[in-house]
Amino acid sequence: MKLALAAAAIAASLALPAFAKEIPAQETPQAVQQLLDCRAVTDASERLACYDRQVAALDQAQRDKQLVIVDRDQIKEAKRGLFGFSLPKIKLFGDGDDNDEEQVKELTSTLERASQMANGRWSFYLPDGAHWVQIDSQETFWQAKAGDEIVIKRGPLGNYMANVAGHRGIRVSRVD
Repeated sequence: MKLALAAAAIAASLALPAFAKEIPAQETPQAVQQLLDCRAVTDASERLACYDRQVAALDQAQRDKQLVIVDRDQIKEAKRGLFGFSLPKIKLFGDGDDNDEEQVKELTSTLERASQMANGRWSFYLPDGAHWVQIDSQETFWQAKAGDEIVIKRGPLGNYMANVAGHRGIRVSRVD
């Protein structure tokens, strides 16, 4: 459910132009900041009352979907699911830095199905619903089939290379 919410937020951001400037870091959400501010209350009973009040407000904000809290594993899974899409640089899943250590640089999966299109290029479908197509004119002398391993690597300048069943790589692009 949370992954779906995160994916929906990314999908909404796709409406932004690709040339959009980097979005500046956001301040701590108000509901979280108000909870943190309770630390400054010196009287113990007032501090406890503050924490109780702000935790209830934080809980309500999360239930109203005004605040979404994700952990690092959920971020990694969302990044993996979005691998291959060109997104604007946003700080939703980290600092937006291209040198981000957690940036997905390679995806290994198995083919759910593969087909050769009329133009001789390949179309690959992965179990997670991702659809990749060959974009170069490299002729292949192999036949891809369901169950074959596919390794897709991020290359320079936003390119992606796919190796199917250990064969020579072809340039691909994610379409779905």
